[in-house]
Amino acid sequence: MAAQRALVSPRDYLQLERAAQVRHEYVSGIVCQMAGASRNQLELQSALATEIGAALKGRPCRLLGQDTKVWIDKTNVYFYPDATIACPPNFVDDANGVIDNPTVIFEVLSTGTATFDRSAKFADYRSLSSLRDYVLIDSERRVVEVFSLEDGEWLVRSYESGSMRIPSVNVDVDLDELYRHVVLK
Repeated sequence: MAAQRALVSPRDYLQLERAAQVRHEYVSGIVCQMAGASRNQLELQSALATEIGAALKGRPCRLLGQDTKVWIDKTNVYFYPDATIACPPNFVDDANGVIDNPTVIFEVLSTGTATFDRSAKFADYRSLSSLRDYVLIDSERRVVEVFSLEDGEWLVRSYESGSMRIPSVNVDVDLDELYRHVVLK
């Protein structure tokens, strides 16, 4: 992500973002342009929507896509996760598609974003009292890590075959289906 220098208020960011041709994240006054998604990332986002959307049918939890922003008040941040589950979503800004209560956040990793997604971004996400699972999906290798909050601790489970389990919403996703159209190295 390339950052602009001038500090921007959250209100001005949302106004600018509404008119923007490309997406930007907001970190404490700094607006950061997001990199475009690779084919593998797009395939994984699509598969997530299909698999998890079907699993949540008829339940109060909703899967929200990559254009939904998550507001983290404690750290003054707006992020665009690759997908989010909220039970049900609390839209703090309908016009801008902003929620503040994700239960599950999905990030599809790329070489350029993996370190940030695993460290600073995860630290910001952990400040959300609603978050129960953080799912990192590798776009270059068949590996999914599910970080789950259990008894006040974040525990990780890594999946390379079979199904990944998302405990907070009681959903299993078959990795064969998730990675069906992904070209792996």
